[in-house]
Amino acid sequence: MAFKGIDRRKGPDIVVKTFHYLSNIALIINILLLILVSLAKPRMETMFDRFAGSSVSGGWDEGMLFFVLIFLMIQLVVSSFGLLLNATRKHRKKDNYSMSLIFSLFVSIIGFLFMILK
Repeated sequence: MAFKGIDRRKGPDIVVKTFHYLSNIALIINILLLILVSLAKPRMETMFDRFAGSSVSGGWDEGMLFFVLIFLMIQLVVSSFGLLLNATRKHRKKDNYSMSLIFSLFVSIIGFLFMILK
């Protein structure tokens, strides 16, 4: 269903600008998720801990993982809505799907599966 005619677009309209903004929001959420997961993971024992004889408590921070789950849900909604908008605008050969939104959608789905199976 390719468009056959003269391309009269002068520049990006509000829909194109919106999924570009959604793509940037999804990227920021990806970075935030990396930070939250790194803060939630168990602390590893270092050489200084062994030397001092202190014990390191293991286990994931459940409170932080709850925030990871919330941000995964937000990322799933943002990337799904952005890809839906992107699909409505894919009429010409030059139009393409946003790879960052596709990547964000996969990250959120895989994150949900990991949280459920864990």
